[in-house]
Amino acid sequence: MKFTPGQMREVLDVPVETFRHWKKALPPLSKRNGYRPCFSSGDLVALAAVKLLTDDGVRVSGLSHVSVPLFVVCNTFPWAAVERGVLTLDLARGAVRLTQLSKINADRTLVVLSGSALIQRLRDGLREEQIADAQGQLRYPPRPVARRASAKQ
Repeated sequence: MKFTPGQMREVLDVPVETFRHWKKALPPLSKRNGYRPCFSSGDLVALAAVKLLTDDGVRVSGLSHVSVPLFVVCNTFPWAAVERGVLTLDLARGAVRLTQLSKINADRTLVVLSGSALIQRLRDGLREEQIADAQGQLRYPPRPVARRASAKQ
């Protein structure tokens, strides 16, 4: 399944201006333009990680050198695997891994993101989008309209 830029922004609650900035700062986003569906479910996981980090004060420009491996890792594994693990970002080496929390062996500073938190955020965003689009939200259901008698008498 592919998502449009608008759907991605709505699911992750990312303003248009922020997404434009991300496109300039993150190489995996630089060539994506237009309104056609171009984001995979793995891309949504990677962008949810970027959103989580930037919400916590990390500058998006500081993530540019790990953005390519982040998108590769997030597109390699299904959501279930990400949900059971943690994403580790080694900013010094520009490396990203999906691993189990108990298997982290770090000799340097790592940024560790909970896979379950990322996937839950995406599920919540997708659920909200589906509820907003549901026709059941109409105040008055559609009704058939009877034809008028002709104006001729």
